[in-house]
Amino acid sequence: MRKIWFAILIGFCILTAGDIPKEVTNKKIINFIKKNHIDVIDFEGVKKAVLNNIEGKDKTVIIDSRGKNNYENGHIPTAVNYNYSNIKNLKIDKNQKIIVYCRGYSCGLAAMFARDLIKEGYKNVKTYLGGMPEWKKKFFKESINKDIVSGVNDANAFFVDVRGKNEYLRATIPYSVWIAFKDLDKKKGMLPNDKNYKIIVFGRDSKDKNAFKAAWKIYEFGYKNVIYYKEGMKGYEKEHLPITMSVMM
Repeated sequence: MRKIWFAILIGFCILTAGDIPKEVTNKKIINFIKKNHIDVIDFEGVKKAVLNNIEGKDKTVIIDSRGKNNYENGHIPTAVNYNYSNIKNLKIDKNQKIIVYCRGYSCGLAAMFARDLIKEGYKNVKTYLGGMPEWKKKFFKESINKDIVSGVNDANAFFVDVRGKNEYLRATIPYSVWIAFKDLDKKKGMLPNDKNYKIIVFGRDSKDKNAFKAAWKIYEFGYKNVIYYKEGMKGYEKEHLPITMSVMM
């Protein structure tokens, strides 16, 4: 399993300022990137950084430069939300790997953020021009928004609890089904037939790697609307949202 996990990382590619994706058509953004010698990173490069962050090695600070509400509703897994106006107050090591993204190819904020980080002395900064629009098309997103899971009566969402069996039996998010990560392959028939159905995956807390891996595996099954609820059951309970005794399936 571990070999398969890292084999998917093949194809990682970091672009130079001269290799700006063709989807970027705004000449001002193109010239800005070239003039300021800003390195560009593609989807596969960001994906590798995310997976390394989850594994806890060769960490990268992934900065979502969008507004707070956009960030909370869904962002690149492991990303943090920083306001462009507070660059001077960032408490990040100047040698730390940093990736900045925003609202996609037509958004110049990420490039501006990267430029100013470089001016502040940060030595390893890149911008992901595809941003959240491209990421959503190619992978699943992470959310910390309690509203994502508070609408438990929403028939348009399917909740998957990947914690231990005993934890699930004690209490879970209402209407959740229990599928242990190790059993996903043989129990994928429990998932909705509609590959566009919203699936929300959660585990114990933000440190539960199995929840992230389960969301990834479900995405690889072909489901295109997968959300990894990072805060997990602990975060859910802190919000005093309804819980239920579960029914095994």
